[in-house]
This record gives sequence, structure tokens and C-alpha cells, in this order.
Amino acid sequence: MFSNETTGATHKRPVELTVYTAPIIEVEPQRIDVTNYTGNSLVRELVVSNSVAADATLSFHLVVRATEQPHQELRQEQRNLDVPSNHDFTRVAQGVDFVQGELLVRFASGTSTLQREQTVAALGGTISRRTYALVKDLRLVRLGAGRTVEDALPAFNAAPGVLYAEPNYLVRANETVPDDPRFGELWGMKNAGQSGGTVGADIRATDAWEVNTGDGSVIVAISDSGVDYNHEDLAANMWINSGEIPGNGIDDDGNGYVDDVYGINAVTGSGDPMDDHNHGTHVAGTIGAVGNNSIGVAGVSWNVQLMAVKFLKSNGYGSTGDGILTIDYAVANGARVINASWGGGGYSQALKDSLIAAGDAGVLFCAAAGNDNEDIADHPNYPASFHLTNMIVVMSTDRNDNRSSFSTYGATGTDIAAPGSSILSTRRGGGYMNMSGTSMATPHVSGAAALLLSINPLLGPVEIRQILMETSNPVVPGLNLSGGRLDLAAAVNSVTPSWLTVDPVIVSNVSPGSAAAITVGFLGDNLAPGDYKADIRITSNDRTNSVVTIPVTMKLVEDGLLVMPSNTFETAGFHGGPFIPRLTTYVLTNRGDVALQWAASGPEWITLSTGGTLEPGASTQIVVEVNSLARFLLPGTYDADLVFSNIETGVRTTRDIHASVGGGSVWINEVNLFVTNAPHSPFVELAGVAGTDLSIYALLFVDENGDEVYTNLPLSGIIDNEGCGFGAVAFRIAERK
Repeated sequence: MFSNETTGATHKRPVELTVYTAPIIEVEPQRIDVTNYTGNSLVRELVVSNSVAADATLSFHLVVRATEQPHQELRQEQRNLDVPSNHDFTRVAQGVDFVQGELLVRFASGTSTLQREQTVAALGGTISRRTYALVKDLRLVRLGAGRTVEDALPAFNAAPGVLYAEPNYLVRANETVPDDPRFGELWGMKNAGQSGGTVGADIRATDAWEVNTGDGSVIVAISDSGVDYNHEDLAANMWINSGEIPGNGIDDDGNGYVDDVYGINAVTGSGDPMDDHNHGTHVAGTIGAVGNNSIGVAGVSWNVQLMAVKFLKSNGYGSTGDGILTIDYAVANGARVINASWGGGGYSQALKDSLIAAGDAGVLFCAAAGNDNEDIADHPNYPASFHLTNMIVVMSTDRNDNRSSFSTYGATGTDIAAPGSSILSTRRGGGYMNMSGTSMATPHVSGAAALLLSINPLLGPVEIRQILMETSNPVVPGLNLSGGRLDLAAAVNSVTPSWLTVDPVIVSNVSPGSAAAITVGFLGDNLAPGDYKADIRITSNDRTNSVVTIPVTMKLVEDGLLVMPSNTFETAGFHGGPFIPRLTTYVLTNRGDVALQWAASGPEWITLSTGGTLEPGASTQIVVEVNSLARFLLPGTYDADLVFSNIETGVRTTRDIHASVGGGSVWINEVNLFVTNAPHSPFVELAGVAGTDLSIYALLFVDENGDEVYTNLPLSGIIDNEGCGFGAVAFRIAERK
């Protein structure tokens, strides 16, 4: 209603208000418990629905995190190389892009690190420090200058001890890019070449966020100048002391600090850690500015608890004693990571002892290397120079993956690099600003540690440090212990539970009354028996129930079919045989309480029983024998699998076979054999001189180019010249070495 107070006239306009019901998430089942067999895989279905009572569409994404697993070593059982029949490892696939100068090489199990390095070096390459969790013998190889992938493939695939070598093919990524308006300026997270940078000189944050964006249960303490806990891009991620009642002027939790809601101020001994310098707020934004909230920037971990523990004054300086107080407070209140973007003081045993105690409590301490443009070994900088196992020391790189001009470095004194030059992040009082320093590099690593803990909270500080270093991108060789810069995606992928998968991960626009089916996979390969536990966390746009947690347990037990022994069958011989040893025996035992059907298979050059029935407690011997087809194996190394299957459970147990075929020979002067018909005839008949031991001789063809081809075909009977496929025009006899 609109009224004219002078005339008293009124005007009415109708108003209509429509209230929509938000999406309402429903999940079935509420938990998943399965029993699986070692070596077996199975699936279950998880149904996520939008209630029929809702009006808006439901969108959600899933995150898997481990919560408990047996403390036993993973089994290392090599699997079949299931290669398509038309695939050629010696060539690059047509029409497919790949990384120039890189190969993915899988080595045979049992080859030593030295053997691998020598093989690769001889072929003009170097082995990256990067390792792969599921395929233990797979390595990234970088080729030397002037060496192309196309030229290198045949040589690498022919090298002894190499199972295969292939290009590092490029695939198109579906990256998770937040809607924060200034994300494009965060070159450290995603470097697209902005402001003269190098494309890809970043921590691969968007790839990592496809897997996980953080968990609000992980606490990171920021030992610094304080944090502006009212900042619009930080407030939702601030740690809240649940034992304190805000603003009542009382030390409710009795810890010596009044109203320490967000942390403490060790300088004043108060409970107000408000930033008065900017440094701490900037650090906080890189660690955990709220991601995908349409505001400002995004931190490395979108969801995290930021604990503000202030000990640096407004001039940027603070005492060691105050710093120790922040460490004490952080550990006592559940922080798993402490970010320390400070240093430069003298050696302090008290500070070192404090950090050792923090490590004993399971806390990772991330320390800035310093901004002195020198080797830290020549000019120690504390706390970075303490060399503690629960510490990771961070140097800085620029947007072109070069060491920042100011950054302290050290092949043994620093651990890893991270972006630290011209980093955009939050500032006190609201807004954003650019700052540079190893202080800016360190929170990238702290945020990465928080992200790893959100996936697997069982990780300890030593494990986190090792993962971050081993998965780093080796762009600064010789400048830190890992030689690399933080690779968030590689680190995240290395700790995602290998035994549990969900597909799809992201689902959009589920209409009211509709549902989406999620396939949950349980993988028993290469795992020790025991109980494996995890959570499937479903984050949705349901405002009243935004996070749903589904507990998952996989009880992994041994399969009923036991195959002994577990060792590899190794045999060796010359091209054409004989092979020694020729056979081995495996014993199959039914350790279950019901009869089972079993089956066995192997490569075509092996003969063995193919199946049968085993009563409970019964055993049977399986003789595995090298057959006559083995004599056609060309010189080289052959790796294959014997596969023993439990028909009832579908579990496959494998045993490796390793065959070495030699081809060395020397010419002899006296042939002691003669050709009974023309050499150019399609069939050549060979006969031995009486008393000659033919087993020590081999037949060599001389092809059209005059090259000798060692065949080791039998030296008696009828030889099919055309069938040999060598285009032979002359024949000689060689004595085997």
C-alpha cells in the first residue's frame, strides 16, 4: 500500500511471495559393510535421492577418506600386462598428444635401483624421483636433450629389465575451478601463463580438488601475527574454541586465556589474536580461504579450521618464548599442522625441544626457509635448520618454476619448494593483497598437509612429509632435498584409499523425487587381510543437511584356495632349449569348510593341470612344466603369470614366471654336418657325422643382407626353410656358449 499523507489517497498493489522448499537429500543405505576376499573385487550401490517434497534440484559431490586400516605391509604381486593385440610399445599412437622428453617405464620386479639407473643412463635418460602407488615398478623417465620420444621407444622396450616403455600421453582433464572471482590471479594454484608466467608452473590445485577440497575437522594453527577472523573469506573457516563463551570476560575452559574463541595473543597474554600486521592474515588465506563461495580467493584447503595463535607484533617481530607458547596452545587444542612462516633467530634448544614434543603429539611443523638468498647450510636459520623429522622446510619458487631470487635454499637443509613470489591472498580489514617470501610459499605446503589429513587422518607428520616430498615435481634439482616443487594433485592421489572407489564423484541437478545411483567399489588386490574402514562424505546444496557421512567397512579375509609356495618360477635356457629347471610344483589347499572348484592357466609355453575339485582340507600338487613351444622364444626376458582361480569366489591368485632366453654363439671351424640337398631348396635336410654330439651346435642363417641370424633350430631331420621366415640364402653351424 502506498499513501499520500497530504491528500489521504491510497494505492494498493498486489504482492505475491512464493517460498520454495530447498533440496532435501536422502541416502540409502546409511552404512556399507562388506566381506571381501584377498585378490577379489566387488561393488555395492549407494543411492542418493532428492525428496519428492523438495522444489529445488539437488547437486552433490562425494569424497572418500580412510579412517582405519591394518598396520601391515601391502602385498607386492605383479599382475598381467593385458595389452591389446594390435598395440606396439615401440611406436607413438597416431593422433594422440604426449609430453615431449618423457617416458613412462615399468621395470621388471627384482631389478635393483642401480640396475634401473644404469639402464636408463645408457639410453640417454634419467629417472624421476616420482613414484606410483599402485604400480610399484613404474617410473617417470626424462630424456636428455636431443633425444625424442619416437627414437627412444624402441631402445627402451628392447632394454633388459624393462617390461615396457611408453610415451607420457596427455589426457584432457575435468578440473575443479572455484567460482571465487580472483581465482584467476592465483598463479600458484593454476598457472595459465598469466602475467608472463609459465603454463603449468603451479601446484596443480584444480586437479587435486577433483579428489578432495578439504575437511572441517582438520585444524591448522597459524603461528604468526594473528588472523583477521572477521574477514569475509576466512570467517567461515576459523577454528572456534567450543569451551569458551564469547564476550563474557571469563576464562570458561580454565586454560589461562580469557575469551580465546579463535586462538590466543601470546604477546599480550590475551584471547584476542586479531592481526595487526597483515602477515598472518595473508598466510591464512593461502592455507584455507573459503573456496567456491563466490568471494575473493580460494585456499589450498577449501574446508579447514584455521586456529590463530599470535606471537609476532605489529612490527613483524616476536620472541622465541612467545612462539613456544603458540606451539603449546596449538598442540593442546588439537592442531595437526602448525604453519611457521617465520625464522632468523639463533639456535634455541627450548624451541627445538618444544617442536620435538609437538612431533611426539603427531603435529607437523611447516617452516619457512628464509629470504636471505643463500644456502641454509652456510647460514643456518632457525627453526628451519633444526632438521627434525616432524618438520618440513619450504623454499620459494616464482611463476616460471625458478627459485625466487630472495629464497634461501639448500640441497640438504630445505625439503621442498612452493610458489612464493607475488602471491595474492587475504589482508586484514578485508580485501586482498600481493606479498612475496618463503612466508607465502610455506602455507601452500601447510594447506596441502591439511588436504592429505582430510583424506586420511591416520597419517603422521613423518608420513605427510615423505608423501609431499616424494610426489613433488622435480623442477629445482639440487636446491632442496626432494629437488622438487609441491605437486598437490600427485600428493592427494597417493593417499586416496586404494581399496575404495566411488563413481561418479560429482552429480548435478537431481530433480525432486529423482535419485542418482553411485557405484561403490571394493578392491582386495595387494592388501593384507584385516578390517579397512573409511567414510564416504556427501556434500550437497541441502542447506539443513549439507554433509552426510556414510561409514564403510571392508573385512578382508584370505580366500579359501591357498597356493604354495609364493615364490616365482624362474627358468633359463638358450633359444631352442633346453630350459633348466624344466618344471616346478605348486600345492593347492582348500582351507575352507566346503568343497571348491579351481582352475589354472598360464602362458602357451607352459603345461599344467587346468582344473579340478578340492574337498575341505584337501590338497593337490600341480606340476608346471616348460613345454616344446618354449624353444621358439627368441632371446630375451619373458615375464608371465600362472593364474589359479577359485571358481566359487572368483578370486585369482597369481605366481610369477620368469624365463631368460640366451642367444650367444661362436663360429667353429669344423662343421661336422653336411647338407643333403641344395642350400636354396625350400627344404634343407641336415645330417650329423657319426659320433658328433648335435646338442652343442646351433644353426645360423645368413640373410639377404649378409647378417647372421641365430635360430638354434634342431640340427637333424627336415628343416622348413621358408617357414623360418628369415629369407635364408646360406647356412652355417655355430657352437653354443
